[in-house]
Amino acid sequence: MEFREIQRRLRSWRMWWCGVLACVGIACGDDGEGGRLSVPSTVPIVVRAPQLLLQRLGPVLRSVPLDIHLESSERSRPTAGRGSGPRATLVQDLQCRECFRLEGTPVAPIVHCSRENVLGCIYGLACWFESLGLRFFHPFHTFVPERLDLSGVGCTFGQAVEPQIPLRGLQLHTLHPIESLDDFWLAGPGAVERAERTLDWVVWNRGNYVQWVALNDIARDPERYQRWAAHTRAIVGAAHARGMQVGIAVQLFSSSNLQNAFDLLDRADDPEPDTTMVSRWRLLFDGAPFDWVMLSFGEFFGESPDAFVRMVERAYDTLQRVAPGVQMSASVHLGNYPNLRVEYDGRQLLYYFLVDFASVPIEPWVHTVMYFNLFEPAAGAYNYDEFAEHREYLLEKLREGAPVGYHPESAYWIAFDNSVPLYFPVYIRSRWLDLAEIDRRVPGAPLRANVIFSSGWEWGYWQNDLVSLWMSFQRPQRWEILVERIFEPLGQAGLAAARAVIRLAELQAQAAIHQRLAPYLAGRDAIIDLGDRLGIHSQPDRPELREVLAWPAEQREGFANTVLERLAVLAEESAGVSSEFQAAVGQTDNVWLQELADGLAMQPLRARFIESIYRAALAVANGDRDTGERLRDTAAETLAAAQSVVHRRHRALLDSNGERLVSAWRNPTLYQYGYLQKAHTLCYWRRELAQLDLMLGGSSAVPDCFW
Repeated sequence: MEFREIQRRLRSWRMWWCGVLACVGIACGDDGEGGRLSVPSTVPIVVRAPQLLLQRLGPVLRSVPLDIHLESSERSRPTAGRGSGPRATLVQDLQCRECFRLEGTPVAPIVHCSRENVLGCIYGLACWFESLGLRFFHPFHTFVPERLDLSGVGCTFGQAVEPQIPLRGLQLHTLHPIESLDDFWLAGPGAVERAERTLDWVVWNRGNYVQWVALNDIARDPERYQRWAAHTRAIVGAAHARGMQVGIAVQLFSSSNLQNAFDLLDRADDPEPDTTMVSRWRLLFDGAPFDWVMLSFGEFFGESPDAFVRMVERAYDTLQRVAPGVQMSASVHLGNYPNLRVEYDGRQLLYYFLVDFASVPIEPWVHTVMYFNLFEPAAGAYNYDEFAEHREYLLEKLREGAPVGYHPESAYWIAFDNSVPLYFPVYIRSRWLDLAEIDRRVPGAPLRANVIFSSGWEWGYWQNDLVSLWMSFQRPQRWEILVERIFEPLGQAGLAAARAVIRLAELQAQAAIHQRLAPYLAGRDAIIDLGDRLGIHSQPDRPELREVLAWPAEQREGFANTVLERLAVLAEESAGVSSEFQAAVGQTDNVWLQELADGLAMQPLRARFIESIYRAALAVANGDRDTGERLRDTAAETLAAAQSVVHRRHRALLDSNGERLVSAWRNPTLYQYGYLQKAHTLCYWRRELAQLDLMLGGSSAVPDCFW
């Protein structure tokens, strides 16, 4: 058949289809995307399914801001009067677990899904909703376009889709004062409903697991415990109703418990450790039926190797006495310090690798930090130039066929990223690179789990968790596809947004990871400075301003020509990204584009500010106080510009409880303030400026930026 005849028949078919759709009120006009079919997003949508399935889907569908009508497919005929909009029919007839396959048309798809688990049905609906133009961006905000796209773009019909990694989800790091501390731990008014919205957000984005970190407050106050138990039972029950698994993270030894975590042993030499552990497990499992426990071993400090192995075994055995069948994972943390290098069974190894010697089925989950990954430089984080030993540990487990998980971060929070504040889409690139390289190096041996350590969602950090869930389910060939998928429904503005995010992530990877500029973009508080003097570096180290004064001239010149010149280039190039985005989008009332504009604006400001601070310090060291004063004024002007961006962003936070995120308030964590409080005041910037003022002969008080 000739090409022109094919075109003619296609046009004829489209005219016939548009005529049919017009009869039910569906538009077929040209919207700039090749004449895609569309309907207003206010049109009623019908979801048909067996009654028992509808009962399970109902609570999840309530989180979707569309006019959705549920209808039993067991009725002989559809309900009259609801035929003017799209309708989906769910059929549970697939044998695979958590899978789905779409058939039919984008207007009226048939969603075939797993008989075993309701999650496959939810994932199939999520795929359809996303093809309509929805995006489940944030737990409390779903993007809904003005018109729903009925062309089926972005959702493959006729092909069964299964997850590539069995356990996919988030660790809501409730040791930090993030959004989830309120919702999953404190049991305040409306917290269960908000926690359910977070569960829905995870499953709509193809996750099946949520865990959070237990705190010690419930062990001290019986009344507080009772409130917590009722609250937690409700959340775990809601997760199980959605087909999800739920975990709780605890600390083994109190001696390495630095952040008020719930610990199993107050002392490693407890004369009756089994009795103590059983009583602690009962506190948790009398509260709620968790599916997993994650055992953590703290940071920076450890017990003897014998105590470690013996107590890990007892932790597992006592857990099985209290809650038979509950699975246990272990956090294989980082720490390249002499005191965490131990000898056991004739081997020299990292303290956290001792979990391999426990004679119980505990699953190691390899932990990495910040936006660093397993395959590129770590720039000094936790004293590592790269995370090579953790990489090889994980890959060797996969080669052996042993179950192993990965537990990286999507934010580090303390003095590093969203608390500065900085928007770091480089996390997206790093998390994709990890999974792609793991799969390339050990093909056919998937991770058991990919559970992301999550520390807050404002300033665009919801994007990092969102795409981590997506890529755990189905990883695309390029990480850029994930960014494009986020912003695709925003049309031409979305294309500009994706270009900006991709470009900024590339700049950050080059500068922060490969050029080792990470510590200059991050902040420093008094505790970090103290750790530096003790040789303990959680985040990558950089010289304090007072150290610059003592450098010889040659070292000062080298620092200016490398680090500071690279910061200047980063400032200039990231400012270009921000300017190009603003020119393409202009003034907008779209909340997602506004948030992105603020995030893009902060990168050049931070690079320019810290460059000015260090150049001023070098000028003082060179005896040029006038230049130091001039550069100090430049830094102050940059800080004022950054404060303007922060105030604008914090007036438009996505969370309705946003005031708590930026304020000081009493809570059971170590930090008596919301996770954005230091960002709100730009405390780390002001601390650096005050340190410079002291060098210039001033008497400014230097804030500690921790308490």
